[in-house]
Amino acid sequence: MEQILFTNWRAPDDIVCMSACIRDLVASYPEQYEIHVAGSNPSLWENNPYISKVWGPRPPCGIPNFRLNCVEQLVESGRVRLHYITAFHRNLQSRLGIELPVLHPKGDLHLSNEERAHSLVEGRYWLVVAGWKADMPARIWSVAKFQHLVSLLRNEGINCVQGGALLTGHRHPHLTDVESFVGKTDLRGFLRLVYHADGVICPVTFAMHAAAAFDKPCVVIAGGRESWWWEAYLNSPLRHFGEECASVLVPHRFLHSIGELDCCRITGCWKTHVVPHELVPEASLCELPVDDSHGQTIPRCLDGIRVSDVMAAVTDYINAGETTTEDKWLTTTAGSLV
Repeated sequence: MEQILFTNWRAPDDIVCMSACIRDLVASYPEQYEIHVAGSNPSLWENNPYISKVWGPRPPCGIPNFRLNCVEQLVESGRVRLHYITAFHRNLQSRLGIELPVLHPKGDLHLSNEERAHSLVEGRYWLVVAGWKADMPARIWSVAKFQHLVSLLRNEGINCVQGGALLTGHRHPHLTDVESFVGKTDLRGFLRLVYHADGVICPVTFAMHAAAAFDKPCVVIAGGRESWWWEAYLNSPLRHFGEECASVLVPHRFLHSIGELDCCRITGCWKTHVVPHELVPEASLCELPVDDSHGQTIPRCLDGIRVSDVMAAVTDYINAGETTTEDKWLTTTAGSLV
């Protein structure tokens, strides 16, 4: 078999999406490649049956190294309406000169028997990720709305667990009416929180991709920063995972604003910041910042998403069952179908 080394030094969500590429490469070309990986977040490769070896920060020089990225595909995402996962497939097939379709519309994560058998939380719960990274505050929903949401859910008998990492640059608001695991788990522990949850509520972030990998319900508070076809785990008429891909088993409820505002009329704006700062270029600033009633400045596209919208999405999962294949929740914040 031909040895091949894949490297990726980016955030966990990139690694999860890249894992789909490796899974589909092995499935499409069995017994042809011996897969090695190196890069950031090596624990995401634990228990993966397609990986021969996970290397440390200094992988060997004798194995062909493919540093996968999605830069070119990201640039063209407004024109080529395909999902983030397909970017790694397209990047690799152009470099290897092979056909590599997406076979399953999700990343490829593997838990151990112990991780699957034992939850870190007693009883049923929804996992809430209300935080953000300092380099990407344009993804922030109102903290006051998050607090209102979890309090309403608790009143309805739905327990919430708040998760997230306390790494450099990570910010997580203190919420009441939740059991907080913020900063209390490593990456594997966070995967367990996702796996054992009844569902996940989060912005566009790693938790969303992990939920998709485990076929978990997920309500994504997306706004207008990213195009829905680039991020949403849904069975859309666009076939945005490719023509050969299987259906999404548990479609997400993806609350977005694409098409509503001039700044995201056709595609996502891709802005990173909301509040001006001397280190932030003006081109990276949200064009329509608004102040909520609690003194927080957030993008207008996210401010338009109401607590009732998220509550309705959670309730719809509970009433319809987590494996519904209806994609009526690919909606704008005005509630119209896309």
